[in-house]
Amino acid sequence: MRKPKKARTPGPAQGIIAKLGGLRRAANITALPSSTVQYWHDCGFIPSRRAKEVLEAAWKHGIPLEPHEFVEQPAGVARPSGITYHYGGTTGS
Repeated sequence: MRKPKKARTPGPAQGIIAKLGGLRRAANITALPSSTVQYWHDCGFIPSRRAKEVLEAAWKHGIPLEPHEFVEQPAGVARPSGITYHYGGTTGS
């Protein structure tokens, strides 16, 4: 008998993983096991302790990713523009 598929919870992780090019490419870019990236996809969130690492990997590969994308945005609230983020010598906008 097959195990039922895990229920996926919508959250920021799906969009981030899609921007990184999918599950397998996200695992390659971040140098993390694909099972870790799959878990993020299934639960909907990337742990905050991994955010800097994922951001830096994305920026290194020329993928536009911003810190605010790791957090669910309240409905109807616009993000201010013109903000630049600095992380240990790495900059994203």
